[in-house]
Amino acid sequence: MVNEITIFQGDTKSITITITNDDGDAIDLTSYDTITFMAKSELSLLDNEAEIDKAGSSGVDPTLGVITVDLTSTDTDIEIRDYFYGVEIRNTNTTPDTVHTVVRSTLTIKADVRSG
Repeated sequence: MVNEITIFQGDTKSITITITNDDGDAIDLTSYDTITFMAKSELSLLDNEAEIDKAGSSGVDPTLGVITVDLTSTDTDIEIRDYFYGVEIRNTNTTPDTVHTVVRSTLTIKADVRSG
């Protein structure tokens, strides 16, 4: 599957994502004020039950459609298994809000050699 992410439990990771349209052209994200990265062990979980929920409004280069999500060691210190993850961009300056899910794939947390 495209956009799969693998991380060792308790590691940090910066994930850079380029958002493009169907033609492969970068989408200008400057009008989007919220970027959310969420990972859940089950799709049926409520958002407040997500194992990882990172929200922010900054990007590496939003005019070129590039954003970065920084996962901390605390974020990835979760059960070793596969998770569903998604990245959503939102413009709250429109009525109603403009919302796009731009990535949905699998996040795998693997066991590290070191523990404790």
